[in-house]
Amino acid sequence: MTFSIYALAQSNFIDVVYLKNGNVLRGKIIEQEVGKYLKIQLDERNILLFNSDEIIEIAKEVVVDHDEPDTSEQTIEKNFPRGYQGIIEIGYIATAHGLDNGLLKAQMINGIRFKRLSLGLGAGIRYDVGSRFRPYIPVFLDIRTRFVPRRVSPFVALGCGYTFYPNYEGGLYLSPSLGISFKLGSKFGIHMALSYELLGYRPRYMDLDDGYLGISLGLIL
Repeated sequence: MTFSIYALAQSNFIDVVYLKNGNVLRGKIIEQEVGKYLKIQLDERNILLFNSDEIIEIAKEVVVDHDEPDTSEQTIEKNFPRGYQGIIEIGYIATAHGLDNGLLKAQMINGIRFKRLSLGLGAGIRYDVGSRFRPYIPVFLDIRTRFVPRRVSPFVALGCGYTFYPNYEGGLYLSPSLGISFKLGSKFGIHMALSYELLGYRPRYMDLDDGYLGISLGLIL
């Protein structure tokens, strides 16, 4: 039976053997006969055998569980690097009247990340593929934050700006969203989100606000 270093790190405890010569060994006891000998595995390659008369004491120590969030400054900086952040997002938004009464969504956000918080400017289109191409064009300020310094983290975002709509006066654009992001590398990742979108416009002296619920998939650069 073999144990990797990774497997040892995932355990709650690690075996500690105190020897009469003053050495202290930490690893996993893989075989033991009380009063005679024991074998301790230090890593994937090193297994040592000791007679019982060489040993003073055997104990256990608590080790760090690497599944627990690490909130150190180094980990935060690693998972929330500062600098440019680009987001390309596609999705589908629909009204409460049904999925058939919906719009395809595509947008690009360019921003700056300040650890957990990022600010950016975005623009996109929302259009019905089943009708004449006359898209809503939202232009907006985007603010978002991730909650934990992990490769997988929930996040919230808010977009607020103006909706342009051909042949009509535009109106308010507002879009809060909630999702989860996955960091796939040092400089890129993906996210999935659920959102509400308010697309305002004004046809012939009337203020109309179309509200949509949607789902989207984003590429984080």
